[in-house]
Amino acid sequence: MGQKQSQEEIGQKCINVNKSRDGDYAEYFVALTVWEKGGEVYKNLGKTGLIDLVLKINNQVLLCDVKCKTQQRVASGDFGYYQPTITMIPDESIYMICFHPLTKKITWHTKRIPKGLENYWE
Repeated sequence: MGQKQSQEEIGQKCINVNKSRDGDYAEYFVALTVWEKGGEVYKNLGKTGLIDLVLKINNQVLLCDVKCKTQQRVASGDFGYYQPTITMIPDESIYMICFHPLTKKITWHTKRIPKGLENYWE
């Protein structure tokens, strides 16, 4: 009888194991999406600080931090991707943009959504 394959080895995965590069990819993907929608994007050139991108959308200037959703095991034993906790960004003037590394779906963090842009990523 062969070894049983662990749940962690089954299914789709983000093949890049460099978290910094994954974050860079997410930021550029978000920036390109905003450009495609007619917005303006200003990028933080450093790796420090809470703000990754400054977005100008419909005359609103938004300070944003881009985070990849993370894979976690749920009670059933299955895996799902979840948004990071908003407490990572205590400053309420900064919006968290969540990026799913497999589907490439972009969303605002559900606890902090800019007024008038609730459906922006759809």
